[in-house]
Amino acid sequence: MLQAGAALLGLAVLISATQWLWTRVVAHVDPLLIPACSRRRVQRLMTNSAHIYLASVGVVACVVCVEAAVLLG
Repeated sequence: MLQAGAALLGLAVLISATQWLWTRVVAHVDPLLIPACSRRRVQRLMTNSAHIYLASVGVVACVVCVEAAVLLG
């Protein structure tokens, strides 16, 4: 169970770090360089970044709780 928990923790951290880096890079790009068909999608992803971070925190919290229950129980 410990290996699966570590894998889930790593995945949650990787996803949130990737999203953070992506939003920082896109914030510095001229919007006119982004293809017109992708601008709405990029804007939606930038505004919904908080949901991705919240989901990652939820996964981390659940994994920590399950691992604590396994180790203590």
